[in-house]
Amino acid sequence: MTRLEVSGLTFGYGSEPLLEDVSFTLDRPELVCVIGPNGVGKTTLVKCMNKILKPWSGSILLDGEDVRSMSLMGLARRMAFVPNRIDSVFRTTVAEMVLMGRFPHSEWATSDHDLDVAEEALEATGLEGLSHRDINELSSGQMQKVLIARGLAQEPDVLILDEPTSNLDVKHQMEVMGFLREYAASRGVIVLMVCHDLNLTAAFADRVLIVHDKGIAADGKVWDVMTEENIMRAYGVGSRVIDADGRPHVILLPEVRG
Repeated sequence: MTRLEVSGLTFGYGSEPLLEDVSFTLDRPELVCVIGPNGVGKTTLVKCMNKILKPWSGSILLDGEDVRSMSLMGLARRMAFVPNRIDSVFRTTVAEMVLMGRFPHSEWATSDHDLDVAEEALEATGLEGLSHRDINELSSGQMQKVLIARGLAQEPDVLILDEPTSNLDVKHQMEVMGFLREYAASRGVIVLMVCHDLNLTAAFADRVLIVHDKGIAADGKVWDVMTEENIMRAYGVGSRVIDADGRPHVILLPEVRG
């Protein structure tokens, strides 16, 4: 079973750390959601884990090997990162973009297996009907699904996603969250995603990390973490957490002003 250990991670963009002495371990196939208010370092954390950013101190170990010692290609064979968006895209089709996820495994020699894996990723994300469409003709929601499909095509042991539902409507948000949870369980993959929506997290996450005050303010099963006390501490807002078919549901309480 894959084991990803974050130990003593510290990182900042200026002289002050944004994250300080962050430690946790992921060692089972599940959907882990990272939540917290804007600007606390959620995206920064996952980028440090994937070697996009270099921590000031601490370590990230993938099955005991420090990711800093791994080549980018070697890391990409084990860990995939799905960004929230890409700013510019050269002309290519949806199928070609998804097939790029196979590059860490096959480089320039595309095999029949690579084509099969890419096709499976297209089908899993509901994009098979758009496979020949130019990337630049897609909506933001469709483009987000292409990025997810490209990550799936890497066949990673760890799949990291930065707000993968942010450009999707409610129906497709729920479909993607349900798919990611099932993907983790059925493929034996650790799926770690940054999420802003408390109720999407509450409805689908197996485990929740709340990032706040430079570190992990809460970590555990969804019912243990999605509490009124933790929401007040992290977000500074009142809430009521109720049971909705066995999962927590968060009702935010507006501040009453006199």
